Amino acid sequence: MAAWTSSSTTPGISRDRPHPPDELPVAVLREIYETNVFGVVAVTSAMLPLLRKSPAPRIGNVSSGLGTVALLSDPDSPLWQHANLLGYNSSKAALNAITLIYAGTLRGTGSGSTPCPPGSAPPT
Repeated sequence: MAAWTSSSTTPGISRDRPHPPDELPVAVLREIYETNVFGVVAVTSAMLPLLRKSPAPRIGNVSSGLGTVALLSDPDSPLWQHANLLGYNSSKAALNAITLIYAGTLRGTGSGSTPCPPGSAPPT
């Protein structure tokens, strides 16, 4: 296996929207994290043995600019209006960190690991 791309789909944004951060039910937060964090870790970990057999393994996780702390803390950012989505934004920030950590585990194998926003690459 040369590439693994995880594209978590979750109703995270819509599940967050009816709730201000201090009113988001923990059960909803867990559901979002189950998809965007724990599910990605489980599947990626399961794929690592196959990726390690490749001469140039790649991991790509579909993330979001809403997981970028710099954009969420900038009132001039076009994403500022969505900065209060507790579950979605924090899960995508975690996903970005997870992606970089997996890149470290594959370092030295000619590998790459990239969080990328949805729609950022043309279909091949």
